Amino acid sequence: MANGNPKLADVLTQRGEPEEILRALVDGGVLIVTNPDGSVLVGQLEDESVVLAAFTSPDKYSEKPENETFQQADAALLLEIARTGDVEALVVDPEGEDAALIPFSDVQGFLIAQGMSVDEDVEVAFRPSEHELVPSLQEGIAARLKDFPAVERVWISDVRMPSGVEGIMLHVMVQEGADPQLANELLQSTMEDLPPSNVPVFAHIGDEETEGFLTEMNATVVRR
Repeated sequence: MANGNPKLADVLTQRGEPEEILRALVDGGVLIVTNPDGSVLVGQLEDESVVLAAFTSPDKYSEKPENETFQQADAALLLEIARTGDVEALVVDPEGEDAALIPFSDVQGFLIAQGMSVDEDVEVAFRPSEHELVPSLQEGIAARLKDFPAVERVWISDVRMPSGVEGIMLHVMVQEGADPQLANELLQSTMEDLPPSNVPVFAHIGDEETEGFLTEMNATVVRR
């Protein structure tokens, strides 16, 4: 039987930030329920939009009929269901107090920001950031670059996800062949000393095209 996603359950219990929820979902997937005819369990919100039901563990679906089956779904499968089933979001643990509504557009945007490919073009907008957290980010990144020799420079910008979620993005430029997890490792290390803030902070491995845009818009950059 599929195991679900204990990490996502923990993040939801702690009322985690949007980027923490998305990262946990993408890293560990989630349980969905299939019916005998192969269809998936969906529900309807008050505005009549259709949402996919998802669960972090089997016990989160207390009244599951015997003829329904749990299936572990990764991000790719979730997006495929979104495209073919005309659903706009998933609801995680809908029966619980920590239920979360996650738009599929945010999942797509997060994957793109992390440098992963998706089959559809999704616009993730970047712009220069004037957020009060930026100086602290600059200082924290500069202090830690010595611990990340493969990181060459880090650009900082505002980001807007397709659903409207806004935050700060670290575009981490690394040497060829560097570990793709470096962006998240640098982010987690930098966040340790940051002042409290409600703005979500994301990080991804930057590419030449994005760096070109960031250069033109005169975004903040931390260099060695």
